[in-house]
Amino acid sequence: GSLVSVNEACISLGFLLAFACGIAFENVEEGWRHMFGLSGWLALLQLIGMMSMPESPVWLKQQGREQERTNALRMIYGDDVVTAEAATSDTVTATALPSMEEGTQEDRKKSRKLGKSSSSQHLAPSVGLTGASVYDSLADGTTTSQNVTVQTGASLLDQMKHILGQYRCQVWIALFLSITQQLSGQASVLNYAPLIFKNLNHSDMSTTLWIGVVKFFITVIVIWKIEYLGRRFLLLFGMSMIVIGQFLLAFAFLLVDADNDADNNSSTTTSSSSAMMFAFPGILIVVFGYSASFGP
Repeated sequence: GSLVSVNEACISLGFLLAFACGIAFENVEEGWRHMFGLSGWLALLQLIGMMSMPESPVWLKQQGREQERTNALRMIYGDDVVTAEAATSDTVTATALPSMEEGTQEDRKKSRKLGKSSSSQHLAPSVGLTGASVYDSLADGTTTSQNVTVQTGASLLDQMKHILGQYRCQVWIALFLSITQQLSGQASVLNYAPLIFKNLNHSDMSTTLWIGVVKFFITVIVIWKIEYLGRRFLLLFGMSMIVIGQFLLAFAFLLVDADNDADNNSSTTTSSSSAMMFAFPGILIVVFGYSASFGP
């Protein structure tokens, strides 16, 4: 969760820097070349930084490269966590195996009664593993979460049906969040904000900088206080803000359309100014709501 939130914060910082570069090179001849050039330097810095990143501990364990896996875990978690994990791994294994064997034997008995083979599904008990053991369990193809059903003899389609049936509620929630995130319109508002301002006869590009500032600082604040405020509250609050912001944007363009229908040149500036009074807060509210809800 923290990794995803930090990634969103970096994306927000990227938007802020992009808007700042757009303002800096607005009046420079062929300024877009300079903007792309700056992006190239940042990509080069990222490439250099990623060269020092270790391979995935899961992949290293699957390849049998235990020493490299340990070094990678030490780089990720630190010496203390890796040492503590090594000290407790034997105890965890000794505790987990008997319960897993008992669960397997019990499931086999039930399978025989139902006329099924011994290779049918069974429940793997929940084992409280942390740190490096999580990577071990992933590499071994086992799970360490809450009572996940493992199917060894079923086809892939049957396994997918079983998992979707077992986690039907979670799947529907995930689908709802994914769809509403895309339908919220935040991406369109954020990417086309300069064009929206241009259509409203607002040529001051520094206005777009406020969008990046709001997105970045709200994301950082929400990441900092998300456990205190609660994810459900932030989601409902943010979605409500997005709805309000979109209504303000719609009303702003209604003013522009009404002015175009009237075809009154003397009131064009006044109408555009009035529309901007609704459009600019609307865009900021949409960005604010998204950063407070879907973003982190």
